[in-house]
Amino acid sequence: MSVNTYSPLLVIGPSGSGKSTSLENLDPATTAILNIERKPLPFMGDFPLEVQINEAAQLKGIQFPKAVKDPAVKVIVIESFTEFCILHKKFCEKTKQGYDIFKAYAAGVFEFLQSIKNVKDKFVVVLSQDEYYDIIAADGALVSQRVAAILEGKAIRGKVEPNFATVAFTVVTGAGKTRKHNFTTYSDGITTAKAPKAMDMPELVDNDVDALLGRMATLWGLDYKTRGQRAS
Repeated sequence: MSVNTYSPLLVIGPSGSGKSTSLENLDPATTAILNIERKPLPFMGDFPLEVQINEAAQLKGIQFPKAVKDPAVKVIVIESFTEFCILHKKFCEKTKQGYDIFKAYAAGVFEFLQSIKNVKDKFVVVLSQDEYYDIIAADGALVSQRVAAILEGKAIRGKVEPNFATVAFTVVTGAGKTRKHNFTTYSDGITTAKAPKAMDMPELVDNDVDALLGRMATLWGLDYKTRGQRAS
């Protein structure tokens, strides 16, 4: 399969499950980390294109478009979508009233998701915390779904993942020194994990965004070198 079009990647998991650590093997010279979490990266090494951001509008209106236009940037990381939602909602609460707060909030989130989907010449990696909510299944039973955390708003909940062809959930096993961090793109009936069938993903893979982008690049026929390929 080769369409030569980049597809964004969504990584979902709770705090401490290895989302930020999964960025370690990305190429610092070509990776723009838009750090709206404003926290240190949990590994050694410098990413010169990292930008600390403290406002949702700064991310959506300035730094993200700047990274998209930068020919040196091959991967854009949003760290994180959840924090963007938090800051965007605070902005809406300051500038709108009543129901208009939630209308502006939902519109801003969908607009940002659309801008991510519109990037066709580089990878966009979006990190997000998770949340649970209940839905009514076809048989009338009440079941839980685990999705990207968007704070609140029925108009948005569960509608983030359809914007991504590949959604990886973090999986943590063991404890202490035997603790291991992985990704899965297979849903257990609760999560919204997924990947194109042609990617032929194992049930569990290392929590390595660079390696996962390499798999996506192979599928779509894209020019992307993983850490091992860059070293050769």
